[in-house]
Parts: sequence; structure tokens; C-alpha cells
Amino acid sequence: MGSPTVVQIQQYANTIYLLAQQMVTYLRPTVRVDTDWVGNTKFYDQYGQDAMTEIITRYATTPIQQPNFARRAVSPRYFVSATLEDPKDALQMIVDPKSTMFSAKVAAASRTMDDLIIAAFGGAASTGQTGSTTVNFPSAQQITATAFPNSGNGMSKAKMLAAQRLLNAAEVEVESRYFAHGSAQLEDLLNTTEVTSSDYNVIKSLVQGDLKTWVGFSF
Repeated sequence: MGSPTVVQIQQYANTIYLLAQQMVTYLRPTVRVDTDWVGNTKFYDQYGQDAMTEIITRYATTPIQQPNFARRAVSPRYFVSATLEDPKDALQMIVDPKSTMFSAKVAAASRTMDDLIIAAFGGAASTGQTGSTTVNFPSAQQITATAFPNSGNGMSKAKMLAAQRLLNAAEVEVESRYFAHGSAQLEDLLNTTEVTSSDYNVIKSLVQGDLKTWVGFSF
């Protein structure tokens, strides 16, 4: 007679679980979303600052200034995620994998959107009447580690305040100030006394392990 192990069975869960991964887009709410799209390029017209000229004499000729128009060109990019499924595989599985596979594709789309936004943030912009002029992200609006030798490559309060200074100087709306960070930058800030101490911050950041707002930024 054989051992009882011969008739022992293996049990399988009736659910397919997704592995840990980014499921939602974090940055899409921080950018302009345009769903009205036709053609291979779309132009967004802009208008910059005007200036006032003081009138110091009577009957003076009104000074004329040129309008301050600008234009940005945007071209679409297309992505696809197609996973092959043999009908025989579905018949030989305990559960139908389609819903789990669909959730994985939605998550992949969210991560792709964030990757594109991050790349575009520091990338070149297409400007001019036909979008043929390239404008790089100004170095004067970038905060480098070399300017803060005491904090190195990590995130610090000093860098946050420097970023705030640049946005204040440019009169950027407070509602449009976001801070996108990775896990290392969050760790740096949670190790900052001014972030975690109730003497400086009414939000107990270490309780939840994250930041919502600080120095005027939405995290």
C-alpha cells in the first residue's frame, strides 16, 4: 500500500492577487488635462507680462508697446499594452484572469503618465509660431546639490526654501505649487526637525509617515 501522501491534494486560491506596485497616477492632477484633441500637433497660445509707463508731461504721446504673446506646441504620443491569452489557458485555470490583467494595465497606464510628466518637467519645450523653436528648462530655475554642500544630494529644508523663493519671485500661484518626491526625499524630510516637531508644524507627519503640505507645497 502507498503512503497517505499519495492522495494528498494541493489547494489553490480562487483569486489572482496583484503584486505590490503603483496603482494610480500621482501627477496627472497637477497638469493641464486636455481631452479635446484632433490632429498631430496642438498649439497653446500664451500671454506674458505687460508694463506701465508713467506719464510725466501734459499732452505726451502715448507710448506703444508690443504685445507679449507666446506659443507652445504639443504632440501626442501613443502607448499600448496587449497581453495575449490563449482560450485554452482560461479553460484550464480556476479563475478568469481578465479582471486582474485589466487592473494591471490600468496601473501600467498610470505609471506611464507619471513617467511622461516627470520627463517633460525638465525637458525642452517646443515654442514659436510652428513649434520649431526649442526652449530648455532655465538653469536659473533649477536648484542643484552643489549649491547646498551641507545637504549633498538629499532633500533639505534649505532646498525647499530656495524653491519657494524662486516661485515667489515668479509670482506662481500658491494653488499651483506641488512637490513631487521619491521615497528617499521623503525620508530626508521626515528626518528634518522642522517637519516633524510640533514647535514648527501642526501636522504630525511621523504619525502617518508622509507629508501633505509644507512650506506652501502640496506633496
